[in-house]
Amino acid sequence: QALLAALIGAAVATWIIFLNHGYINSDGLVYIESAKQFSLGNWQQGLSVYNWPFYSFIIATIHQTTGLGLLDAAHVITIFAFALLAAGLPLLVRELGGNHRVQMFSVLMLIGATPLVGNYLPMVIRDHGFLAAHVWSLVFLLRFFRSNSLYDALAWNAMATLATLFRIEGIVYFTILPFITFLRKNYHIKENIIALVKANVFLIISTILLI
Repeated sequence: QALLAALIGAAVATWIIFLNHGYINSDGLVYIESAKQFSLGNWQQGLSVYNWPFYSFIIATIHQTTGLGLLDAAHVITIFAFALLAAGLPLLVRELGGNHRVQMFSVLMLIGATPLVGNYLPMVIRDHGFLAAHVWSLVFLLRFFRSNSLYDALAWNAMATLATLFRIEGIVYFTILPFITFLRKNYHIKENIIALVKANVFLIISTILLI
């Protein structure tokens, strides 16, 4: 089901981008210029164009490794991210208790979301990667709440970190959402504290390294 949703998402994103081929939004010009500087090895110039460089760095990396133009490289990210978003959304619905019908309906709602699909998919923006990573981070966080699995905790940390790399606003969710562990009624307070540490392991390590 997730694979089917991903294929549908990739197909829709590819078609919408094809229909708007050559269009680039004003923010996209900034990311493309930053990526251009990175691809030329001008790191300082790239950072001076835009100082949250992850998105532009990925564009530059795809451009250099595949030979695609910078704009096409950005569209590859969009297609891949929308496929991940389409695959992750029904899984998130399932974690929240939705049945198969509701899960598939969530994919149809995503595909039918005119502002997102019609207006934003053709744009070169960080939001595509942020939304995909954020949805997947929620999937793993909800699984972690039930399983206390270190794997789920690390997967949550990885996806929340990825979301933050796309948009700095992700740090808010990364920091606050794990505190929901204290709402679990069937766990002792000590278990919830350990779970909170697991859910924040990347932030804790990063803080230690920065001190």
